[in-house]
Parts: sequence; structure tokens; C-alpha cells
Amino acid sequence: MPIMNIKTELPSGNLRFFSNVPNSLMQFGKTDYPLQCKFHNRPGITGSTIEVRAKPSSATAEHFAVDSTLDWAPTSGTVTGGGCRALQGVCRLDTSKSMTAGSLVGVYGQVANNGTINGSGIMMAALYGLVEDGGTYTALSHLAMAWLDSHLTKTISAGSSEFLYISNNGSTTFDQAIYCYAGNKITNLFNINTASGMVGTNNAGGGTLNFTDWKKIKIVLEGETHYLVAAKTIA
Repeated sequence: MPIMNIKTELPSGNLRFFSNVPNSLMQFGKTDYPLQCKFHNRPGITGSTIEVRAKPSSATAEHFAVDSTLDWAPTSGTVTGGGCRALQGVCRLDTSKSMTAGSLVGVYGQVANNGTINGSGIMMAALYGLVEDGGTYTALSHLAMAWLDSHLTKTISAGSSEFLYISNNGSTTFDQAIYCYAGNKITNLFNINTASGMVGTNNAGGGTLNFTDWKKIKIVLEGETHYLVAAKTIA
């Protein structure tokens, strides 16, 4: 079928495609044919290499500005290695360059209310991680909605380092830093392993509350070191 109602312009070195037909669809590739689309912006100009702007008019339909679905279908029927990522964000400071201010963020999520929010069932989240139901789980290492990992081996001479950084730079008072809805189906609040610098050794019983076989968990409150007590029994 020939391409119809597609017009091109090349003003000032900008190649533009647009259609005069409402609700037009532009598709590259087909389901049964491999296709790669690559955008190279080197040296990069200010702004976005790929920019998506959407403004859905429906009051009920779901809409995704960027929709990525990756189905791993090995011809052998069994995956034996490797890995898949539906979305990947890598932000790097280039080799031999230095940085004295600014920020580097691999993936950034933002949610904003520019109108009026009025509904007790409304959920707003800048980032959302979901493990969908399906399949059979015979064995695995870990199943997690969020995985925070570090491969860093360098010493940080100044500043603070953490796996999770929570900040409130607005004037709104939040009820809690973390809200856990367990649904009566989460067994433990924490499972801490290989943390000798964070968790102390076992201590014998005694004291006013007569803790039995207890440990100290190191925390910092207002710049001072404190300890939480974790005991197997409290008399």
C-alpha cells in the first residue's frame, strides 16, 4: 500500500514529517520483521535527542507517552543467561572530564498537579514498580519491586553516600517517610545480612527489661550515633 497524506519539509536543515489526517499513525517495522531505530546526537546539542509531547483528550482512557514492551522469546524455549531491560537509562560523565556542580540521573520520574486533585482513591507517584502476576516460580534468588545496587569501588572523600536518599524541599508536611501496606502478607520488616558495621554481636540478657539474646542496630539521629535494640525475647 502506498504512503498517503504524508508531507515532508526541510526548513533550515530540519527534516519534518506530518500528516493532514486526524489520529494518524506512523509505524516503522512489523511484528515479524526485525528493526532498529537509532538516533545519534554527537556532539549533542542542548535539549532532548528524542522529544515526546502528548496531550490526551479522553477523560477515561489510559494513555502512555512512551510505551515499551519487551517479550523475551528464545527460540530454544529456555533462557540460560543474559538479561532484558524494557527501559534503560544510563547517564555518565565522560572519560577525562570533571564535574564541580550539577547532577547526573540515570532515570528521572516526575508527577505534577497543574489542576485540581479531588478523589480519595487517586494515587500519585513519580516512580512505580510492579511485579505482575503470571507464570510459575520454581526457584529464584530474589524477587523485588525495586533493586538498588552499587558496583562502586572508589572512596568518597567528602559528602554522604546512601542507597536511598529522601528529601523534602517543599513546605508540605508529610505524614511519614515510608508507608508500608503489608496486606497481612509480609513476614518481616527487614532482613539484614552481612552487616557487621551496622548490626552488633549478640549480647546476654539483663537490664530493666531483661532483654534476651539481643543485638544493637546502629543509626544516626540528628548527627549523633544511637542504637536500636533487637531482642529475641523481652521479659
